[in-house]
Amino acid sequence: MLFIRYFLILLFFSTSANAEFFKCIDDNGKTVYSDNATCKQPELLTVKHHNPVKDNRKEAENNTPFEGIIITKENVSYFRKSPRAVKFKFGADTKQSVVGQYKGFYIIDSNHITFWIDEAIIEKTIYGKLDEINLESIEFALYTNTDFGSNNTNQIYSDTHAINSNLKKGESITFKDFALKIDTTNYVTQELSKYKLLGVTRNDKKYSNPVSSKQFIDIRKLPDQKSLLALFGSVTVDGRISKNEWQGTVPYKIKIKTPKHSTIPALIYIKNDNQYLYFAFKYTRPKYVSPVTSLSILFNDRDDINHQQHFGYYEGQDTIVISPDFMGNKKTRVYDNVRSGKSPCKPPPQAIREGYCGFEDTKYGGTNDGVAAYRSSRKGIVVYELKHPLKSKDAENDIQVNLGDILGMRISFDMANKGVSLNSYPKGYSESSIPSQGGFLRVKLATENEQ
Repeated sequence: MLFIRYFLILLFFSTSANAEFFKCIDDNGKTVYSDNATCKQPELLTVKHHNPVKDNRKEAENNTPFEGIIITKENVSYFRKSPRAVKFKFGADTKQSVVGQYKGFYIIDSNHITFWIDEAIIEKTIYGKLDEINLESIEFALYTNTDFGSNNTNQIYSDTHAINSNLKKGESITFKDFALKIDTTNYVTQELSKYKLLGVTRNDKKYSNPVSSKQFIDIRKLPDQKSLLALFGSVTVDGRISKNEWQGTVPYKIKIKTPKHSTIPALIYIKNDNQYLYFAFKYTRPKYVSPVTSLSILFNDRDDINHQQHFGYYEGQDTIVISPDFMGNKKTRVYDNVRSGKSPCKPPPQAIREGYCGFEDTKYGGTNDGVAAYRSSRKGIVVYELKHPLKSKDAENDIQVNLGDILGMRISFDMANKGVSLNSYPKGYSESSIPSQGGFLRVKLATENEQ
C-alpha cells in the first residue's frame, strides 16, 4: 500500500492530458513519487489519461430513446433495489493533506458506470503546508497500477460534482446524494476488474487528493439477462419514446434476427402505474426489410414462471398481439388473446389440452383490453407501444397482478424481406423470441415509491 499511498497523493496534480511526475528516493531510501524534480534521483514518468469518447449523435425528434442510466434523488430508491446495484464504501486514514470517505452504490452498463454517492466526508487533516483550503470539486476515477509508467491508460475519469467550501486544518464537511458517471467506451466489462475506485477532491485550482478503494471493481454482479425492473409512472401511448415519459427507465438491450440471418439491436422499455402496464419496443428497420412486422407478448402471472422454461402453455394464459394497420388508416389494433383448450379449440387426441389454442378473449365471453400504437420514422426508427391492465375485470382471460409482483413476459417478433410472398415461408422471414432460450423475462412491477 505504500506504493499506492504516495503515488496517488501526487498523481493527479497535473491537469493536462498526460500526468507527469517523478519517481524518487526519500531520506529513508524508500521509493516515493513527487510532482517536482527536487527529490533524490528523480526519474520522470508519464501516465496517460483517458479522455472519454463524447457521444455526438443528434437526437432524432422524439423517437430517439433515452439511453444510459441517470440516477437522481427522485429515482434512486428504484436503482438501489436493482440486482445490478453494487454497494461500495471506502476511505483513507493516511497522512495526506486532504482525505475522503465515500459510500454508495454503482451500476455497470455497456458503455459507462453510474455511481450514486450517498455520502462523501471530506477532511482537511493536520498534515500539509496549507492551513486552509478551498474545495472545488469531487470526482471519481477508475485506477489501475498494472500499466504504471507505461503509455497505457491508468485512469478513467468521471464527470465532476462541483463544490465550493473552505476547510481549515482539523475540519471536515459532508456532501450527500449526488451521481457521477464514468464513460467506459471501448472497455469490455471484464477489463474493469483490473481497476479500483478513486475518490478525488480538487482544491485551490492546482491540488488533487485521491483516495483509493482496497477492492477492485466487482463484476460478479452483472445484470441477470432475464430480469427487468419496471419504473413507476404513466405513459401516453403514441408510438414515441420521449425523454419526459421514459426518463429513468433502463432500456433492456436485446438482439433480434433479420431475414438475412444477421442480428440488429433493439430496446425494450417497461413501466407501470397503479392500473396499467406500459411496454415499448424500439429498433431501426434495415432498408431491405418490409415495414409489415408482427409483435406479440405471452404473459405469465403464475407463481411457477421460474420453472416454465420452454413453450408449454396453461389454461387462461394472457397473450397480446399488436397489429399495425399498414393499409393507410394509421390505426393500430390490439388483439387481446387467451390460451385455452376449451371449445372452440379442438386439440389432437394425444395433445395436452391445457392452453393448446389461442383465441381472442371475446370467443370466451371476455373483453378486448389494451391500447397500442405503432410509428415508423423516415429514418426507419420503429416503435411499438402498449398499455394493458394489470388487473382487468376479464379475470379468466387476462393477467391479474399487483404492484411489486413478478410478471413473466415472452416477446415474439417477426420480420420479412420486402416483396416476399407467404408461399416462400420460411425463406425470407425471421422470427425472434425474447428470451431466446425459452422461458420468460422476469419483470418486477414497481410500487409507488419506486419512481
